Formats: sequence, structure tokens, C-alpha cells
Amino acid sequence: MSEDDISVERLDLLDPSPHSSDPDAQQEAPRSTQTKVQKWLKEKEADLVRRVLDWKGHTLKDFGKLMMVDTIPIFTSHQPDFRLFRVYLFEKMLLCAKEKKYCFEELDGRGCAVWIEDSPHHETATECESMDSVLLLQGRIFGDTITDVVGFTTNETYVVEIFWRDEKRNINYFSMHFESEEEMSNWTIAMTHLKDNNTPRRTSVPEKRRTV
Repeated sequence: MSEDDISVERLDLLDPSPHSSDPDAQQEAPRSTQTKVQKWLKEKEADLVRRVLDWKGHTLKDFGKLMMVDTIPIFTSHQPDFRLFRVYLFEKMLLCAKEKKYCFEELDGRGCAVWIEDSPHHETATECESMDSVLLLQGRIFGDTITDVVGFTTNETYVVEIFWRDEKRNINYFSMHFESEEEMSNWTIAMTHLKDNNTPRRTSVPEKRRTV
């Protein structure tokens, strides 16, 4: 398992069950694991900041704490095909980004960066250290717009459906697809927390005074 596979969608890492009978050892194991997870998340957040090409007016500090990161196939109500997104779950919102790779080529006697798919050699291009990539923001869902979260299994596929309300009060949905029930369960719990912890507060409207 590579370092990148230690993604926090494995929520069980935060609450391990040590086999040691030593009470001090049982307390130390969760703390040690949580420290590693928090360090990993900080690295992923720094990588996100470095690679996003355009934040489109958003400010990272408004998102809250980064909670989970994963690469997930997603189907939306506006897109007929599955698309692979880099998904970042924050305390206040879900952020989806598309990775776009570029390489350096010599054109007209000078080196310049070109997108891999725009390169005439893209079919023979392979991933290597000389290539880099950026993240293009594709969508974000704020927790207070989520109306429902449903996890279910169909045709040996594990799905989490998220329903949300747009600015016109229309209900939209998208679905995240996973290879295991554990991943589905973890993301269902996490997205439910995002919805419940960001529910808009109802403000009471003062009653108008009657005039005589």
C-alpha cells in the first residue's frame, strides 16, 4: 500500500482496536494513528493549494477543516457518463476537481508547456516525473444545500447518492461509486455529517406591531 492509499475515507484508522492489554498502549495507538492522518491531510491540502489553477473567487479558509480525500468516479444529473474526480471533503463543503496533465515540448526552437491531450505525441506519452499536472475546479456543494444522502448497492456496485438544492431551489443529484461496501459506508456517514452539521438555522421573524 502506497502513502497515497492511506486516504482518510478509511475512517476505521481513526478508531483502531489495539490488541494490547496495556491501557497506556491502547490510548497511544489511536493518538499515533490520528497524528499520521492529520499529517497526511495537511500534505494533501498543501498539494491542493499548489495545484489548483483557478480558485474562481473561493477562499480555502472558508471551507473549514479538510476531512477526507479520494479519487472517485461520479455520475451527475447533467452528465450522461461517469467522470473521475479528485474529491476533497471539508467541514463545510465538498469540492470536486479534475486533474489535467501537461508536458514540456520544444516548439519553434523553444520549450513550452502543452496539455497532454493537445500534444501530437499524447498517445505515446507516459506518466513520469518530468510531467506535472494541475487541478481544475469542476464543482462544489455546500453542506447547507444538501437535502438527502443515500447509500445503496446495485449490480455489485456501491453507490452514494447526494441530493442538493441549487440557487433556483431546484433539486439536483450526483452519485459517487465505490468498489467496496466499506468505502460506501464511510462516505455515506461523512456526507450525512456534512449535511447535518451545516443545516441552515431558521431565524425568527419579529411579529409586526399592530397600529391603531
